[in-house]
Amino acid sequence: LLAGLYGTEDGTVTVDGETAPGKIIGKISMVMQEPMLLPLSIRENITLGHEVTESRMAEILEATRLSSWIETLEKGIDTYLGDKANELSGGQAQRIAIARAMAKETDIILLDEPTSALDRSTGEEVMKALDKLTEGKTVIHVTHQTDFLKGYDRIIRMENGELKEK
Repeated sequence: LLAGLYGTEDGTVTVDGETAPGKIIGKISMVMQEPMLLPLSIRENITLGHEVTESRMAEILEATRLSSWIETLEKGIDTYLGDKANELSGGQAQRIAIARAMAKETDIILLDEPTSALDRSTGEEVMKALDKLTEGKTVIHVTHQTDFLKGYDRIIRMENGELKEK
């Protein structure tokens, strides 16, 4: 509902007093399980037109563990993905999506299995960095990997079709 992927049958979704889905989505960053990359450069896929300083970009790339891979590319972060976006590993695509969410600088972040395509070790590193970079923000994290939820203020799980607070 927050992402605008579904409409309400009853009631209203309100974020910071805003009820229009087009306005709400501007206040939210999302990392979906299967990220969509565009035929643009890596930088453009991360920024999507948002202003990001070089120092902030370096911090984001380091946090998402993209730095070392990008350094191997001839044009670095300005490498054009084009049709090659389909040739990236699931982990690379997912880390670009996480970097995109960080670059958008919103107060609400939706995570839908953000580390599903990463190996365990990389997933843990990315989650630690993501936790640090999302401090003070509202994070809604949907996952089967409940050990990644340590440190969250509230954990709500689906049990037999009902929401239960843990």
